[in-house]
Amino acid sequence: MPRPMDITIRRAQLSDISAMASLGATAHLHSGLTKFLSPYVFTFVGDYLYSCERRIRRRMASARNVTFLAIDSASGNPIGYAQFLRFGCDPAAQELITQQSTWALRVLQPIVTIREFWDSWMFKDRSVDPVAAKEWEKILEEDDYWSEYKRMWYVQSLVVSPGHQKRGVGSRLMRVVLERAEVEGVVVGLEASPEGEALYRRLGFVLLQRFKNKLGDWENEQGGVFLWEPPGYIRDN
Repeated sequence: MPRPMDITIRRAQLSDISAMASLGATAHLHSGLTKFLSPYVFTFVGDYLYSCERRIRRRMASARNVTFLAIDSASGNPIGYAQFLRFGCDPAAQELITQQSTWALRVLQPIVTIREFWDSWMFKDRSVDPVAAKEWEKILEEDDYWSEYKRMWYVQSLVVSPGHQKRGVGSRLMRVVLERAEVEGVVVGLEASPEGEALYRRLGFVLLQRFKNKLGDWENEQGGVFLWEPPGYIRDN
């Protein structure tokens, strides 16, 4: 088994978006969901990569988002990242929003809005199958897994470079939000891929339900919706 790595975890900056997009695109390139949504990815790699950048940038423009980068201490290179979103209007959530509503974020938000408006007209991701994309959007609309949780951290993305997986990087990134959630007394939820399920189970997540097999060839007996509860957690009424 590979030895754990010596890594540094820090908050991501806007200048890290390109590196994070490359990590995400590489890590998800051969996943079942990518094969379903982006069957033309190897023909239009640039489009696929730019879509990854857009998604990361949109998330970082929210005052409810925190994004962390894992750095290989030996080389100084980024090898993973995680993006977390805080739901709720409780004091801890409000404090996060207040802390992150800096002048820099207030400048970034309209820039991202304008850029997204422009891209919606001028950019078309040619790696995507439009029919599959509409089917996926319908599934997301139908399956609202988290509506009953008024306060929670949601794992938007956890990515580790394929060459550095199974060396403790993903666990280190996840512990950042788990430790925070324990202090705040809130749950952590996520949708796990088949490849990521073992990691989340080791961290104490429990399965809520498997994904519904609605996507033709993209179906499996692993992966699904997972939840972590802090010690002594009492569910909201």
